[in-house]
Amino acid sequence: MGFYKTEAIVLRTREWREADQLVTLLSPDLGRFKVVARGARKPRSRLRGGIQPFTQARLMLHTGRSIDILTGSDTCKCFYFREDLEKLTWAVYWADLLNRLLPEREPNPAVYFLFLQFLYLLESIESINQERVESRILNHLFELKLISLVGYRPELTHCVNCQKALSLTSEQIWFSPARGGTVCRLCSQALGSGALPVSSGTLALLKHWLRMDARQFRRVRPSGSNLKELERLLPAFLEYHLEQGLPSRKLVRNLVDKE
Repeated sequence: MGFYKTEAIVLRTREWREADQLVTLLSPDLGRFKVVARGARKPRSRLRGGIQPFTQARLMLHTGRSIDILTGSDTCKCFYFREDLEKLTWAVYWADLLNRLLPEREPNPAVYFLFLQFLYLLESIESINQERVESRILNHLFELKLISLVGYRPELTHCVNCQKALSLTSEQIWFSPARGGTVCRLCSQALGSGALPVSSGTLALLKHWLRMDARQFRRVRPSGSNLKELERLLPAFLEYHLEQGLPSRKLVRNLVDKE
């Protein structure tokens, strides 16, 4: 393949050998992949600026024997969250989700542009200390849209066990992370403790969010009880598909517990 170019967002970096950096990238045409930035830890390296986490850049790369090599970068946008610990926590958590949910080298342009859009939306929140509810809403919206784009869109209108159409107004409904969606009362008893009760208001909110343009997230204000339900359902759904927890999830729980 030789030399090639791509646009990408930096998900994470870590030290590699004496002076290099191993960089995990998300690209619309290459998906999630890793490259080596040689000499990037040296003070005068011209690669340092373009490989900071949450930087969007146009990259020049060269095909290597076992891993490709970053040879140049042109920064498009740097989301500088280091001075805001709470914004940084959300961004790190989202990057961890992408790193775990996306297979390597499988392009998914919709996921790339979703992540880019949500970084802009996160940046637009002026003061998370005053508007932590806003950031929690944004996070749950990202979780829901991401899991839908990677093939785990939850079923919210029928029982996933017996296929019965569910009424939001006339019956209690449960949500099964293992089955991938809503469950009627009778089937929830058969499934045992794996199903979680969910209110009609939270289900209606999830349905609306799946259709909604993320830029409109400020127009929808869930109640406190809706947020608490979302903070049980969505992490449980994600953890089932991740098969194990994320370290950054603990940081997210700490933010929520401050409320």
